[in-house]
Amino acid sequence: MRQKDQDKAILYFLAIFALALFLRIVRLGVLPLSEPEAVYAWQALTIARGEPVGVSNQLGYTGLTALSFFLGQASNFWARWWPAMAGSLLVFLPYIWRKQLGTLLALTLSAGLALDTGLVALSRQAGSPIIGLLGLLMGLSYLIKGKRSLAGVFLALGLLGGPSFWLGLLVLGLTWLVARLLKLDLPPGLSGFSVQDVTTQNSFLTMLSAFGITLLVLGTSFSLYPAGLGALMSGLVDFTARFTQAPTLPVWQPFWMLLTNQFLPLIFAIWAGISAWVNHKRIGRLLSIWALVALGLVFAMPGRHTADLAWAIIPIWALAIPKILSCFRVDPENRNLQVIIILFALILIIFTSMNLNALADPALMQQNLLRYLLAAGAGIILLLITLILIGLGWDVGLAKYSGLMALVISLSVITLALSFANLGPHATRSQKIWGQGSFMPLSDMLSGTMQTIASQAGVPAEDAGVLVIDSPQASLAWVLRDFGEVRFAAMMPEDNPSDFVITKAQDLPQLAAAYRGEAFSWQEKPTWQAMTIDVLLRWAVRREPAIEKTTLILWSRVDFFIGSQKTN
Repeated sequence: MRQKDQDKAILYFLAIFALALFLRIVRLGVLPLSEPEAVYAWQALTIARGEPVGVSNQLGYTGLTALSFFLGQASNFWARWWPAMAGSLLVFLPYIWRKQLGTLLALTLSAGLALDTGLVALSRQAGSPIIGLLGLLMGLSYLIKGKRSLAGVFLALGLLGGPSFWLGLLVLGLTWLVARLLKLDLPPGLSGFSVQDVTTQNSFLTMLSAFGITLLVLGTSFSLYPAGLGALMSGLVDFTARFTQAPTLPVWQPFWMLLTNQFLPLIFAIWAGISAWVNHKRIGRLLSIWALVALGLVFAMPGRHTADLAWAIIPIWALAIPKILSCFRVDPENRNLQVIIILFALILIIFTSMNLNALADPALMQQNLLRYLLAAGAGIILLLITLILIGLGWDVGLAKYSGLMALVISLSVITLALSFANLGPHATRSQKIWGQGSFMPLSDMLSGTMQTIASQAGVPAEDAGVLVIDSPQASLAWVLRDFGEVRFAAMMPEDNPSDFVITKAQDLPQLAAAYRGEAFSWQEKPTWQAMTIDVLLRWAVRREPAIEKTTLILWSRVDFFIGSQKTN
């Protein structure tokens, strides 16, 4: 590649990185943290304050975030900043392999990783597996490419990325083992790699030094918590425990998420995978094994999470991109006709989508159900008949590639819509889909209400006392981080001088005289096990899963509401 072309390619990759960063940081702090996110953020905040509580299984996240909190302000934005940056840096993975992939293919794959719905959602979550994913893939890529220092840095980052690192290591290890058992030749770029290249004295010392320094700096949270290195292998412990714990999600749930969120890459990846095995394509076969192994492990682990699909999303996109690009063939002799066919196909696809969307309306009358089904089916049949007639009357290739281009365009629009939905008012839906644990949509409202009440009574938030009774400790500790003394207890103590009390129970006579209560919807969790077919279909179209809610009661001192000042 000429120098001028290389400079252009670098600019294109930087533009894609800017787009990825935009999708990951816009309105990043608007959505309240979920319960697992709050736990990780609270661990980082206690380190920044010099009062570490608990052991994190993601030392990379807590180390980087603790530094952000130490230098700046603890907020939802900074709690999610480093996963967002890691997800954005992931778009440079194809850049490392651009010589093997080709510039166009590498750029398109990079754009796919930047816009992918799942990767965008995971990059906007504190404590997500994205740091472990980035560290392992970039580390191994740089190792194979001979960049020992960068390999050491990223491999250390991956190791500190928690259970995701070990899942990825198992996925890639099993992929290599299956490829060996099937006697598949490794593609160029991998076949020339030798362990001896790494174990030569200079190379090994260079990589080991970079690995050790990164491990020491991040593992101790930049010397804020030297004892953190003691939890170095906690990610492995938590990962192995997921094979023995009770199921956290139904077996079908991650695959339903993949089917309904990865329309564009999944369809073309399946096509490409079948083609690779039929036509003996080495890279396609290896990528299909990688994707199947990742999906198989998600299926096999009782402690599965939707976020584990990230290890399958990467090879799915790598499989799909060449097939997607092969769909764009312009017929120079029938260019105008091809444009008309594509527009007509898009109109029919939109018409079909509108009728399918209507089927998900919970208020749909039974007598209208058949009408919308027939309309959707008629749109599909009319599209197929049109393409067949064009193929018979003009040219088969014209009909084929016009239909494929219309399909790619429509699925790309859906992918973009789902990705940009993470930025809008319905971003909580993506959090419920790709996150784990419970979500706290009104947590910021709870703390804001408490600050308003205290301020009106003339009590600064940092001087207000809060007592929490039999409620989630770590998540509430993060929400109440700006208040003064926050105490947690299993039951109501006899002596309670607190300004605020937070409980699960609504009927507490001992509080009724001195406090005024207000209910807050606290935790929301999708009830996947209880979802019926109609609810799942509605979720697939409108992203509205069935939700189980829990409530907390905020008790505020009565004299706060009548203008009295706190008396000491």
